[in-house]
Amino acid sequence: MKKLLLIIAICFGCSFALAAQNVWKSIEVPGSPLVVGANGYFYTYSTSYGLPCLCRSIDEGMTWQPVFNDLDFFYGDAQMAVSNQGRVFVVPYMGVQVYYSDDDGINWNTTTSFPACLLEGMYAHSNDTLLIWGDNTSCKESLHFTLDGGLTWNSADITLWSGSHQIGDVIVNEAGDVFVSFWSNNAQNDGIYRSDLSDMQHWELVAFQNISIKDMEFDSVGNVMAVGYAGEYNGYQHVPGF
Repeated sequence: MKKLLLIIAICFGCSFALAAQNVWKSIEVPGSPLVVGANGYFYTYSTSYGLPCLCRSIDEGMTWQPVFNDLDFFYGDAQMAVSNQGRVFVVPYMGVQVYYSDDDGINWNTTTSFPACLLEGMYAHSNDTLLIWGDNTSCKESLHFTLDGGLTWNSADITLWSGSHQIGDVIVNEAGDVFVSFWSNNAQNDGIYRSDLSDMQHWELVAFQNISIKDMEFDSVGNVMAVGYAGEYNGYQHVPGF
């Protein structure tokens, strides 16, 4: 009996250990970037189907279907984002308009034109609030945003970093706090800066002074997790209001 109980205990322990391990699933993704919608659909930009197209998977990457296939629409690399309300945003390479879909990529509309820039990133805070960033026509970093679904566009004041810095990442929390990370070769004035959606003309340094930050993300309770340039990992806790 004792031996049986010991075997059961060992089996239970092994099962618990296996359950505690992280399990990664390998999927085939026909392109990049990869974004995930609020309904769990995957989207990616691909050239696997002859022409550049937007592809969608409704089964976690097991199969993919083109949902937009147009050589004029996609040329070179594209930027994509999905809002928490399910709107899919796409900007073609060298594009000056944002294409968006509210029916999982079947039908598309366009916003008004934003200031010309070579797009490097895009963040969809909601269906109405979208932030885009990249190099403008003067080869300086720029950050543009819309609060009305692309009817009008505004430019954030990032002159402190223009010309010598690059935007690493931009994220926005539910309270409307905007976090922008900057990086450069000399790390001067690098770090994470904060403003809010109603302003973006004034910024305050909130973390990692003179440390180059490339990527950021929120964890499940609103903390900002940050990864530094050249593999230097960092993190800090967001305190509302600062």
